[in-house]
Amino acid sequence: MILIGFIILFVYASIIGAACLGFIKGIKHQHVKEGSDFSIVIAFRNEEERIDDLLFSLEKSDLEQVNLDEVIFVNDHSLDRTVEKIERWSNHNKFKVRIAHLNHDFGKKKAIHLGIKQVLSTYVLTLDADVQFDSKFLLKMSQTLDANHSLIIVPVIEKNGIIFSRIASHALTVLSVGLASLGFPINVNGAASAFKREEYIRLEPLKNNFQISSGDDMFILKAFLKFKGSEIKPFVSKGIHVLTDGPKNLSEFISRGVRWSSKMKLIKLPLINLIGIFILLCNFYVFYFLFFNNPLSAASLIWLSIKFVLDLMTLYFSFYLYDKKRITIFAIPMFFIYPLYLQTVLILNLFRIKTNWKDRPVLTTKSI
Repeated sequence: MILIGFIILFVYASIIGAACLGFIKGIKHQHVKEGSDFSIVIAFRNEEERIDDLLFSLEKSDLEQVNLDEVIFVNDHSLDRTVEKIERWSNHNKFKVRIAHLNHDFGKKKAIHLGIKQVLSTYVLTLDADVQFDSKFLLKMSQTLDANHSLIIVPVIEKNGIIFSRIASHALTVLSVGLASLGFPINVNGAASAFKREEYIRLEPLKNNFQISSGDDMFILKAFLKFKGSEIKPFVSKGIHVLTDGPKNLSEFISRGVRWSSKMKLIKLPLINLIGIFILLCNFYVFYFLFFNNPLSAASLIWLSIKFVLDLMTLYFSFYLYDKKRITIFAIPMFFIYPLYLQTVLILNLFRIKTNWKDRPVLTTKSI
């Protein structure tokens, strides 16, 4: 068991090391240029209480050198006053805004698809309705939209919610951006991503899974990965990222984990799933060296120390780039709590616990 643990740790170290190197590479290869034209598509449902940050971010954006054609909001059968709020806001802004409505269809995927079909820009930037960003974000984003790039992976970090979920979002950002810089994209965050409209239309990544209420981000990634002509690149710029709402409590944190892990079973991308398995196993081995092997033995101390240093290294890069050093203090409790969280999510998945999202059941239909 100890030997297996060290083998798993070696693979884990290779993944983390590659991600950190890729992260550095992404920072060094920033190029300032005039990018392609793009439009923003925002699917929303009952976001009256959470959309203010997004509207403020758009309003304060530096658009002088940005080729932004329009912003289209797509209403997924909202029952509150989100539409009225957007309409009032749109009368006092500096760019073209439209509101589209799903009629007979429903779901975030249908809303995104409708918005993409209606815009004519070279690129589409999709955003969740609860995000916020710096005034320079759209400018930096537009400079990344090169004619050769098919899909852009955008760093998304949680701005609030329970601290352990926020730390996890930092670690996932380093893995996503870093590995994508090396040509091994493993994740796209549905809160913010950009891609070529014509390639999306040709690939139709959501066509066979509209009935599945979650996973639009990973189905899009899967389609672009399988298309040989696609080039997937990360967006890396110091201090520039997208902020999103995190889970407010432990129950929401676990429920989201169940939802995310469920969609990964449907995506069926071998390399991504294999990386996920090694990360899962390495975290589970924390329990082994703490409770099933003498924690004060040389093997346990060496293994746990290396694992902690790797995790801390991952967080360091994200905290440095996105200026969140003050939450470093929570890295130690996170080291012990995150394996317990993963174990809980795994058990709930084995028992097929049903979850809801936006008041709708998640992943209850057959997989593709």
